[in-house]
Amino acid sequence: DELTYNEHDYNDGKWGAFPVNSYHSTDAFSPALQVNVWNKSAMASSGSHIVIQHDLPANAEAELNASPLILDATDLSTVYINRSFSSVTDVNVQLYENEPILTFYSGSVDDGLGFGNGYVFGYDESYNEIGLLTAEGLRVGADFHDFTMTGEKTAIITAYETISWDLSAYTNGDSSKGSEVLDSIFQEIDLDTFEVLFEWRASNHIPLELSFQPVDAGQYGWDFFHITSVQKSQSGDYLVSGAHMHSIYMIDGQSGDIKWTLGGKGNEFEELGYPEGKVFGNPLLTMAWQHHARFYPGREEKEFTVFDNHVNEINGWGCTDNCSRGLHFSMDTDNKKVQLQNEYLHPVGLWSISQGSVQVLDNNNVFIGWGRNPAITEHLSGGGCVFDIQFSPWRSPKTEWQGLESYRAYRVDWKGRPSWAPDIAAEKTRFGGVRVWASWNGATNVKQWVILGSKKAIDIDGANKVMARAARDGFETSMWLEASPVRYLRAVALDSNGNILKASGIFDL
Repeated sequence: DELTYNEHDYNDGKWGAFPVNSYHSTDAFSPALQVNVWNKSAMASSGSHIVIQHDLPANAEAELNASPLILDATDLSTVYINRSFSSVTDVNVQLYENEPILTFYSGSVDDGLGFGNGYVFGYDESYNEIGLLTAEGLRVGADFHDFTMTGEKTAIITAYETISWDLSAYTNGDSSKGSEVLDSIFQEIDLDTFEVLFEWRASNHIPLELSFQPVDAGQYGWDFFHITSVQKSQSGDYLVSGAHMHSIYMIDGQSGDIKWTLGGKGNEFEELGYPEGKVFGNPLLTMAWQHHARFYPGREEKEFTVFDNHVNEINGWGCTDNCSRGLHFSMDTDNKKVQLQNEYLHPVGLWSISQGSVQVLDNNNVFIGWGRNPAITEHLSGGGCVFDIQFSPWRSPKTEWQGLESYRAYRVDWKGRPSWAPDIAAEKTRFGGVRVWASWNGATNVKQWVILGSKKAIDIDGANKVMARAARDGFETSMWLEASPVRYLRAVALDSNGNILKASGIFDL
């Protein structure tokens, strides 16, 4: 896979607004990545792969062009592409019955209001669909903002549903503002029976007047809350982010009542000064339009992370203040005290008006997806950036303000064992030799390729038929064969011990 290292040419659109790698052995394509920072020795050892979404602009010719994308974290080569979807978001690897599965959302995505109506897919390590989940008992399907496996044979999904609401108290009697709200909902669902074990609606618990979103009915109603994440606590409560409230909540897992509110107009916490020796761009309680609130792993649910979008009217790069950022903070919920511990900024300064994620890795490095901006970074726990890549240029006049995005980005451990065979392509050159290409979409344990050749298709297997060997070199590996009378070729994938994994079909020159 081609990697570029010239950020000026890349962002000036030298390779287009949507640079891609194409291949010979398959019609799949993947993003051509721009590498800005790559300090391999400082990166976390956990997380063998990177998962994001990859698509093309909405006006692209192909209707089904979106894919969950898996990248090898060691060399940034593409591992898995599956363009069977009109949209894909929230790609992740989670445990189901102690086995890793690939999860992602696909369905409609309203670009204006930013919510979905569709399904969450679950794939096993052979990329077989083993689960399909949506909202239960609502007039809408699952939303894309969050899907979390609880480890208790249940999963949590978000949903957005339009309901009637008297808005006269918020509109001074202006009937043009409508009489509906777009309610934010989450459900915890039993994965065996699809029974809804718990359901929460923002409209039942949150005063609408606390919203920062202007009253505007629009097509679906006033989106006063805008749920962007949910995570279940060890005690059975729920950590919830409401972006249009600029608030993070702890929801009682029995009654649905609010146990505490951090940020926004209903904030209950006093912010303490920064830790000694640290200076940040903005206090924690200036957080706004945020996404992906999570418990900091291993800290007894007393520390948290969140992606603070901070802006909702400007998107781009080069900001020097009020930038989007990842945040790590601690809370004393008994005494209502909060303290910002660390801030994670993009090296060039980004405003991301939507989306975004913050993931703490095993060594406390922090992995950040920049949402609306096509960037992924990894930071030391103290903030320094050790990894920075783009999967499309920044939006600018040079790209006609076009660009890609990924709702979230994660580093995950994944072993892909596809049920299908590898792919092979070959062509004769004018000098008599043959160029061969081999790939295996989804396979993670291929370390070497062997090319077999024969005059007869029926007699192509065996050690005496080996014509070339090469170490895996990205998604697709190229090999050169000297001129010979062979007509048929086959590619064989080997693991690190030289064991045969699977062979391709036979290619007729």
